[in-house]
Amino acid sequence: LYPKDTSQRKSFDVDVDIKDCLSLSISYSAKKVYKSVKVEWQDLDTAGMLEAVAGSGDPVFIIRDKHPKTPEEGKHMAESKLNELRKGSVWGSLSFIGGRKIRAGAKLKLSGSGSDDGTYHIESVTHSMTTGEYIVNVEFSSIKEN
Repeated sequence: LYPKDTSQRKSFDVDVDIKDCLSLSISYSAKKVYKSVKVEWQDLDTAGMLEAVAGSGDPVFIIRDKHPKTPEEGKHMAESKLNELRKGSVWGSLSFIGGRKIRAGAKLKLSGSGSDDGTYHIESVTHSMTTGEYIVNVEFSSIKEN
């Protein structure tokens, strides 16, 4: 149901100011305490083991299920994962009176909330219609950067 053509997806992205919300709830998960990330993989040409490291110190998060093509790509994977682990996660839900095009998989731009303003990934959308009432419930999460 979600358009494959990314130019059509933007039409489902939605801006929401908290003053338009009937309800808003946001939860935070703690940042992971890893000080470094190591990517380990086997070089297919030499059969030797290679590794790339981002950060320093213990504890170390180890990635063995990825197979970068170059040491630079491995270093980028390690840096990206370390950044992700340091960020923590945000989950939330909100509801508003219906009338906007909105779909799971689109982006939600939240404003008016101060420190929680930003762009989120829409995980699910429920449209509820009763006599004289159209309510949209949205669940969202922080966008992970890879």
